[in-house]
Amino acid sequence: MALLGGAGNIAGSNPAGIGSSLNYIGNHVYAYNNLAAAQSDTVVLKFTTGAEYIVGTIQFNGYIQPGNPGTGSAGTCNITFDGQTVINMKTETELETSAPHSQSQEIVIPSFTSVEVTLRSAQAEAAQFATVGIAGRLYA
Repeated sequence: MALLGGAGNIAGSNPAGIGSSLNYIGNHVYAYNNLAAAQSDTVVLKFTTGAEYIVGTIQFNGYIQPGNPGTGSAGTCNITFDGQTVINMKTETELETSAPHSQSQEIVIPSFTSVEVTLRSAQAEAAQFATVGIAGRLYA
């Protein structure tokens, strides 16, 4: 049986794994995406798990402007399971005093769960980007 990766790709054919879907390689899963700063909740990851559950880590790296590392803004990351918020994270990359630049959280995602990760920035700035990644292992 071929394992499917993000956007229906056979695992390994999308090595960067950028996109909103979950990618599978053997008994490991991952998802990575980035988003320009917007002042409204914007979906960055969205997928539904299969029969296995996932034990892993989610990481939210705050909004920065890659060409100008002295700029940034506050941002939030909201993770929901079946429409219910389970994790909220905040980063601060401008004042650099109220929250860390990057947040990571261990996560267990149950079987057959609809997962949605949204980001929001304190300011709309097309040149600033945040990144999110999930990496974990499948268990039967």
